[in-house]
Amino acid sequence: ITHEVNRIQAITNNYSKIAQISRLRINIVDLKELCTELISQFHPPEAVELVDKISPNARYITADADQLRVMFKELIENSLDAVGPKGEIVINTFPAAFTNNKKKEAICINISDTGVGILPGVKDKIFEPSFTTKTHGTGLGLVFVKQVVENHQGEILVDSEINKGTRVQIILPKELK
Repeated sequence: ITHEVNRIQAITNNYSKIAQISRLRINIVDLKELCTELISQFHPPEAVELVDKISPNARYITADADQLRVMFKELIENSLDAVGPKGEIVINTFPAAFTNNKKKEAICINISDTGVGILPGVKDKIFEPSFTTKTHGTGLGLVFVKQVVENHQGEILVDSEINKGTRVQIILPKELK
């Protein structure tokens, strides 16, 4: 019973987070600084490498830093779960363009890992509320990620191969208006 009460409490807390992330507070965000800060908060196993490769040409973005922090944190946690005791997680950025608007300057953020990958049938459900493959998950982490991307008028793509890893590609406008 205690486990279920804790799970319900976590779900309730996460739904209140969703309500909070609908309001944007836009500032210039240094993605290198944000990633360095977040990476320092994680303590992966010794055989897991967690690195950022932030391009100088895709380092600054106008966005809500708190929302990006939530987004990165959720994706890094998922990658750490996927790689287990050994692997690599890389966060990199580069200049990009939107698939539907090539003239709008954007930044592509890739978070890739060498983890277990996502099954094809599961991949279609990962952004659904309460869907999880984890015993300790609430199924809301990727819901947050998707909401943050949508709040920033961005796009998200997931590419995964079983036993090779997953890459989450997020394209956000360089200047949010």
